[in-house]
Amino acid sequence: MDFSWFGITVIDIGIVSIGIIGFAWLFRRIAILERENGRLQAENGRLQAEVDRLTKEVDTLTEENRDLRQELNVLAARYTEIKEMLTLLLKRENFIE
Repeated sequence: MDFSWFGITVIDIGIVSIGIIGFAWLFRRIAILERENGRLQAENGRLQAEVDRLTKEVDTLTEENRDLRQELNVLAARYTEIKEMLTLLLKRENFIE
């Protein structure tokens, strides 16, 4: 086997060049992914704040709905009471039988 130092050196330089190119690509890719990760984390923070705000709004509306239902029940009971009183008054005055 007849190898020349020149041939081995060219092969070594080629392997090292491929390694350097690979590392350069890898580091660029890592930098791109880190920027993307930062952007996504910022977006996640904004979305989490929006979720928290909407959750509070839902809680507020749920409480308001509960209060309005209670008020509706009170008014419905009052309506029934007034209707019964009116019916009794009308019967007493002989407007209805």
